[in-house]
Amino acid sequence: MAETRPILELREVTKSYTPSDETNVLEGVDLAVQVGESLAIIGPSGCGKSTLLNIMGTLDRPSSGSVRLDGEDVARLDDRTLAGVRNRKIGFVFQLHHLLPQCTIMENVMVPTIVGARGDDVRRRAERLLERVGLSHRLSHRPGQLSGGERQRVAVVRALVNRPALLLADEPTGSLDRKGAESLCELLVELNREEKVTVIMVTHSMALAEKMGKVLELDEGKLGRPKKTAEQEKAEERRKAMELELTEERRRFAEERRAEERRKAEEEQRAREARRVEEERKAEEERRAEEERKAEERRKAEERRKAEERRKAEEERIIEERRKAEEERRAEEARKAEEARRAEEERREEEARHAEEKRKAEEEEAAKKRKTRKKKAPAKGKASAKKKPAAKKKAPAKKKASAKGAPRSKGKGRRK
Repeated sequence: MAETRPILELREVTKSYTPSDETNVLEGVDLAVQVGESLAIIGPSGCGKSTLLNIMGTLDRPSSGSVRLDGEDVARLDDRTLAGVRNRKIGFVFQLHHLLPQCTIMENVMVPTIVGARGDDVRRRAERLLERVGLSHRLSHRPGQLSGGERQRVAVVRALVNRPALLLADEPTGSLDRKGAESLCELLVELNREEKVTVIMVTHSMALAEKMGKVLELDEGKLGRPKKTAEQEKAEERRKAMELELTEERRRFAEERRAEERRKAEEEQRAREARRVEEERKAEEERRAEEERKAEERRKAEERRKAEERRKAEEERIIEERRKAEEERRAEEARKAEEARRAEEERREEEARHAEEKRKAEEEEAAKKRKTRKKKAPAKGKASAKKKPAAKKKAPAKKKASAKGAPRSKGKGRRK
């Protein structure tokens, strides 16, 4: 595996404020901090902790030695370039929150993004971090409306908003009570784990320092492991004795816990198996129910199809019967019409026959009358001739005319 490069490295760092100082504030400080590490630096007041932190954060330059941030020697950079490096790679949390009183909480958090702002992504990150520290309901509040602990949490979010690789905290709990200090320290530890940001905290409190992954002490300008007092050593011995006493109990407890976990795991396995069997049974029942439903649908569909076929056959039968009835009706009407026509013809023939018989009878009657008149005409003629001789010649003409006119009138009647 390739060796990882430290995010921060100090080599032989010395700091004195005047050349005539016989004692340096910092004397040959060597330090290497890995990415994602959490470090606490303790020491008495005035020992140079804040000076060391300022040199780490490029706020101050060492009198000698080198400071490398992410592999880059910051001593060789000018002030303008250093300002850009601080803005991008380093976040600061001080003992005082240094929030702008006239700005809202969200505006204070967004201050570091003014240079090289990155739009909505940064604002969403700020909102997420404020929600993470429990201040999502305070976005529009001003610093004066917040408690001391809440203001320090805002300062922590402001330091993290630009995704720095290194977070430097200079006595961040100095103005808080014990409960607020513990809460803020736990928050820094959680953010170190969640955000993968390297955290270096300066503090007077050994209890808070021990929450960090590593603790160093600055004493007389030198940085090293903290010296333990006699009381601390006794406390350490008591702690080890208690740990030894608790080891067996912890082991038994661990075994009981593992046995309980195994029992629960077995119960869960049996429950899962029972659930699986029940689910399979339900699935089988559902499958069968679905098959039965589909079979029922198919049966009903077949019944509907057969009913439809019967209905169509019945309709066709009725239509055929109606057609046949219509044909029979028409045939009957035609037969009756033919019978009526024949009856009419017979009636006409009968009328014609009767008319002919009547005509013949009339003709015979007329003939008989003519014969009768002819027989009577000579006798009358002889008598009239004796009386009126002149009329004898005209009488035959009248008889002739009457004889000729009689058949003609009978014929006219016959035509009518």
